[in-house]
Amino acid sequence: MNTQTHAATAGLSARSWPLLAAIILFAAITPTILMTAPAVAAQLASQWQLSPSHIGDLFSTELGAMSLATLPAFWWLKRVDWRLAALVAAVAFIAANLLSMLADTYATLLALRFMSALAGGSLMIICLASAAATANPSRVYGLWVMGQLVVGAIGLGVLPGLFARYGLGACYLILAGLMTLLLPLARCFPSGSPPREQTDAAPIPVSRVKAALGIAGILAFYVSLGGVWTFIGAISSGAAISAQHSGEVLALATVMGIVGAGCA
Repeated sequence: MNTQTHAATAGLSARSWPLLAAIILFAAITPTILMTAPAVAAQLASQWQLSPSHIGDLFSTELGAMSLATLPAFWWLKRVDWRLAALVAAVAFIAANLLSMLADTYATLLALRFMSALAGGSLMIICLASAAATANPSRVYGLWVMGQLVVGAIGLGVLPGLFARYGLGACYLILAGLMTLLLPLARCFPSGSPPREQTDAAPIPVSRVKAALGIAGILAFYVSLGGVWTFIGAISSGAAISAQHSGEVLALATVMGIVGAGCA
């Protein structure tokens, strides 16, 4: 009996590895622009000659679109096969990033970044919903964060050099290429939410005040983080630090975040 139980557990673990890879990798690629915002913002200022307000509007649009993706998700998460939704969102993400390379006006770039972030937000929702259905969601969330930080650290170290040689389009091309490689992993997501298990345990009461304070705290943290993180490249440039050195320092700082996620 113990042997059968062990075999069943091992089989379940083996089947969960592709899902874990899909969750980590899709979630790592979709927010890359935001994770590498200092390098991207500096390039937008130098290549597109954008003002800080226009750069802020561009990143606010990306963040807003990722947030707005949650609204239609309330409807389609219960009605659409998650694997099909992930495939459609990934293809839309690829198309938006490829078209971003060809954008020649600020308005066009803004619209395309909105589309890319909306698709990326949908993928992120599928990743989070899939992680919640795993046997150990807390550990999966830790790996989910770690994947994003690893990609961000690599991007901050590599992108300044690529921007100097190929311009901003290099970033969008890399994102489209990486997402194309991940397309086969879309089939590893579950088709939908697993049925709720009946339990005799009483539900844990949740204070609405505490929940609201928690959400407000997270919102305040990301608003302040986004405001500083996006323009820290411009701050370093004003301090006569080169883009390459600035990227290396920020990549090192991101590595500390990787350590934190790994410890969790």
